[in-house]
Amino acid sequence: MEKQYCIVIIGAGIAGLSCAKYLIDNNIDDFIIVDAHDEIGGRCKTIHILENELELGVESLHGDTTNNPLYQLANQYQLLDNNHRESDRDDCYHDEDGESIDEDVIDE
Repeated sequence: MEKQYCIVIIGAGIAGLSCAKYLIDNNIDDFIIVDAHDEIGGRCKTIHILENELELGVESLHGDTTNNPLYQLANQYQLLDNNHRESDRDDCYHDEDGESIDEDVIDE
């Protein structure tokens, strides 16, 4: 008979792993993490090319920077690039050079 779980966490990326850590920290262990891939980490991973390691993952952070733990870590370890801009808006859009895109263009 297969084990049944009370909680199923879908995705072993940073959000799924953070969820699992939260549950463990609160003495909840009746969960399983399922993912479409064999590796954990979601988009964050190391690939090997010509005997070198290349780190792939999060290219941008968006949303509420005040309560975003990834933003806080990136800021703490000085990983933010020169295109970093904070905004009071709930949503903002930028092109590949970091320049703002007018909201009217997005709405079209």
